[in-house]
Amino acid sequence: MGFSPNFPTFFFLFPSIFFWLSRATTFEIINQCSYTVWAVALPGGGRQLNPGETWLLNMADDTVYCRIWGRTNCIFDETGNGSCETGDCNNQLSCQNYGSSPVTVAEYEARYVGVNFYYLSLLDGFNIPMEFKPNNRSCREIKCTADINRECPTVLRTAGGCNHPCTVFKNDFYCCTYGNCTVTDLSNFFMTRCPDAYSFALDYSTKFTCASGSNYGVVFCPLGSSPSLVFPPPPPPHASFAHMCIRIIMI
Repeated sequence: MGFSPNFPTFFFLFPSIFFWLSRATTFEIINQCSYTVWAVALPGGGRQLNPGETWLLNMADDTVYCRIWGRTNCIFDETGNGSCETGDCNNQLSCQNYGSSPVTVAEYEARYVGVNFYYLSLLDGFNIPMEFKPNNRSCREIKCTADINRECPTVLRTAGGCNHPCTVFKNDFYCCTYGNCTVTDLSNFFMTRCPDAYSFALDYSTKFTCASGSNYGVVFCPLGSSPSLVFPPPPPPHASFAHMCIRIIMI
């Protein structure tokens, strides 16, 4: 049986385009920290990852953007309601929107045929050391493993992490979004310690590319990272004095 003359001939000329557009991307999210991380993928939801646990996440074929981060010191009830010290998203275990600062973020874009963009962003501050690594050996592994929380400038320090200066000052100097945006005195703190990461607006030198069809690993506390200042959350308000004493002894 012959093909209809109206059938698009470019389907045969460029079959790889359809392969690129239809192949889903997989993210392997690993917690190598010594503490629990409540991981988030948007889209994808959220999941508690105890030390050593992995979350294998398959993106939908039509996903063009994904944002992954970790939350710390969280308490959730059986319905998924609760709160986190860093990275909280409207008090929900399964996030539907961006997390609150400070938070280290891995971002992925598949907006163009044949190529993906991937990068680590510190534009929302820093809470957990991270690594973002494609499974394609021709693409670069990027990471931010410095002890940012411990070295954080006093003016940027906050519970559980280190704020970006834009979060603190909220002015055009630190929150530049157009024109000739350059590194500032405070964003230089992040850039010198994590040169792979996006530390000031429009820092395109830290947006890396990899071929479409690649899968990625996202690692919290990768090998060689410095410890973060993560403390156990306070006991819930209804906890008894005896319960609080037990928690202190266990710590």
